[in-house]
Amino acid sequence: MEKRLGNIIDYITDDFVRTSWVFAVSTAAIIFLFQGQFAWIDLLWILIAHYVIYLLGLEVGYHKLLTHRAFKTAGWIKNILAVIGNVTCHPPVLQWVTIHRLHHATSDKDKDPHSPWHPKRGLLAYVFLTRWEPMVREHEFKDDRFLIWLTNNQGWCLWITSAILLMFFELPTVLVWFAIPSVISPYLLGIANYYTHQGKHNGYDYSRNWYWIEVLTPGMGFHGNHHNEPGAWTLAKKYWWIDLSSIIVKLIKR
Repeated sequence: MEKRLGNIIDYITDDFVRTSWVFAVSTAAIIFLFQGQFAWIDLLWILIAHYVIYLLGLEVGYHKLLTHRAFKTAGWIKNILAVIGNVTCHPPVLQWVTIHRLHHATSDKDKDPHSPWHPKRGLLAYVFLTRWEPMVREHEFKDDRFLIWLTNNQGWCLWITSAILLMFFELPTVLVWFAIPSVISPYLLGIANYYTHQGKHNGYDYSRNWYWIEVLTPGMGFHGNHHNEPGAWTLAKKYWWIDLSSIIVKLIKR
């Protein structure tokens, strides 16, 4: 049985708060772009900032630690990684965990929540039209009050983080190093997930390795390896493969 870990009204309210933040960021970014306040080098900084945030919050935190339980670490490290992941525009932490576990359980089959095969879609439709159900399965985190709070208050986390950063940095800096990377991150993951599920059917799904995608979303370049061993904390099977997330995991796991 699936149900909310919290009040569904709280989620609807927070979804509005989150959407208002995305609208504010997008509007500010467009205004600054037309005013010429962004340089070409800022595109590189945006991608670098996204890469770091995604690496820590999504790949190490949401993915390997919370979803697949691939390693154990101290509670305070778990919470920091969850906070980093939660201030991106991916689904909030426990919703993300539920979606990704269901993805592995039904990979590229009818009930897979983010397969490009059911229904079969092109890249643009997959990246921009895929929607997530606002439900979380009751699992081992049902008593983790901090993760439940993060899940139900992602929108406020985004606004509060922005307000704190604006106390120390100018708005264009916050946009380049935090807000824009947060907004584009789910779309970059959508691109990565689409292409890493375009391999030949292996008897289970269409997952494959595609190493160039590693420059956009760390860990996704080894997607075929990951689907073969979802609980593995390192995905690099040869010594010349670079899996940065596994280096971080090696430093913090116990």
